[in-house]
Amino acid sequence: MRKLLPAILSLLLLAACTNSALRTQNSALAKADSLMHTHPDSALALLQSISADSLTDEANRAYHALLLSQALDKNYIDMTDDSLINIAVAYYADKAISTQQMLAYYYHARIKQNAKAYPEALYAALHAEAAALQLNDHYHLGLIYRLMMDCYDYYHRSEESLRYAQLSYDHFALTENKRHINYAILEVALSYTANRDMEHSVEILNPLLKDTETENDSVFLSHVLSSYSNALMCMDNYASAKDLLLRLQTIKKRPLTTRNYSNLAICYLYENQPDSALYYGAKAEKVIKNDADRYLYENFNYLYHRKDKDFETALAAYRKASSHHDDAMSSADNHEIDHVVQQFHEEQLKIAQKRTMKHYTYVVLVIFFVIIGVFILFAWREFRKRKHLKREAKTYVQLHSDLQKIIEDMTRQQQNDKETANRKQLAKLYKEKYAVVLEFVEKYNHSASHIDKQEALFKSIQKQLNELKSEKALRSMENEINRYNCNIIKDLRKQVPSITPLELSYIIYTQIGFSHAVIEEFLQVNTKKIYNLNSRLKQKILKSNAPDAERFMKSLF
Repeated sequence: MRKLLPAILSLLLLAACTNSALRTQNSALAKADSLMHTHPDSALALLQSISADSLTDEANRAYHALLLSQALDKNYIDMTDDSLINIAVAYYADKAISTQQMLAYYYHARIKQNAKAYPEALYAALHAEAAALQLNDHYHLGLIYRLMMDCYDYYHRSEESLRYAQLSYDHFALTENKRHINYAILEVALSYTANRDMEHSVEILNPLLKDTETENDSVFLSHVLSSYSNALMCMDNYASAKDLLLRLQTIKKRPLTTRNYSNLAICYLYENQPDSALYYGAKAEKVIKNDADRYLYENFNYLYHRKDKDFETALAAYRKASSHHDDAMSSADNHEIDHVVQQFHEEQLKIAQKRTMKHYTYVVLVIFFVIIGVFILFAWREFRKRKHLKREAKTYVQLHSDLQKIIEDMTRQQQNDKETANRKQLAKLYKEKYAVVLEFVEKYNHSASHIDKQEALFKSIQKQLNELKSEKALRSMENEINRYNCNIIKDLRKQVPSITPLELSYIIYTQIGFSHAVIEEFLQVNTKKIYNLNSRLKQKILKSNAPDAERFMKSLF
């Protein structure tokens, strides 16, 4: 025992230290979560100070991975490696629907979006959507639908993009986040532009621009000016488009893109200002980042040289523009996105079928156990019924015996002619009165193997017994006892008035000749109470100073 004591103490100390460390980790993670929306930089610093290796609890490792991914995203650090968020996804995926599960899928989608792995991003976003819908989380549904809109926009699926842009706005509109609501409105307008529905786009952008002008948000204003000018360009309203682009140029926080410069160059071109057009065309070339930008620049070149009637150079620019346009489109020209959507819905169908099967199995099991329960209850009731009938049968057999004995005794007794005649008359009366009871008891005794028949007879006997126990029957019995025993009950009532109705009933039944077993059934009392009744009656009579006390004791007991 002395050797074991140090080991036990060591284990207790280790457990205490482990619990203390776990509480500290939980507190730090909770603190980081509380800072996430208001001070994401502080949340990131706190989370980066926690070593992943120090997290021994699986739940805390998943929570830390989720919070760190979230903090990086909120601090505009675009991750493309999903190894961190996968820890959270793997942990929360098979758990019950929760905010953590939804966020794990959402940030997985964000990371895949950053990596331009749009099919995988959409697949994760669909999972996030399913969780958010169950949680009724409008804010995150707005974010999720915005991400899904971007996925379809990348593939130039303008109709789907518009649908998700509208859904994003619908859910943000149910929140009080003005910034997200405004961006959602802008995205709906952009989607209309992509669908070549300029009227709807301008209809949205015009009031949005007026509303934005009253707010001190230069970044958002630049987005509105850029989008509005592009819609006006598509409507060949070059003068208004140019005014917006020149205004956009004055916002220092937001440098112009290849599209902005190309559009501005085209506006000057159509206003017959070729020098200005070339100036902004050159600026457009300097900020080219991808094939889409190269297409926009070469498209300007084509328009410029065509207007200058340099058809050879224009044709060369057109070919370059077409080439870059095809390259830009080809990167997104696939049906992978449709495949992941189909895959997701097939998986959800299988899950639903599995859930339905589980539900049916549960229902079947419930029904099975209910049936078993009903069967057991029925069997128990039948058992109790048989037991009750068996117990009652003893009473009926005893009653039958009592009645026969009473009648036989009255018939057999021979004292004097007058008394003999009276007793014979009484015996005949009792035989007639209880004939029905005797008949039913006889039938009951011969139906032992037929429970249903016994039950029917039991009800008939009970009816007869109820009549036998009635106040009317008791008064009749009392009158007969008084008639053939010198008014003994009448005298007892008069001389011992303290006797209760129950005690009096007991006396009447004993005088008739019923056994204690039958009397117990009649009075609905147990054997102990019968003996107490008997003893109490004797004491009452002896203490009553009744003139006929000796007679009462001799005749009644």
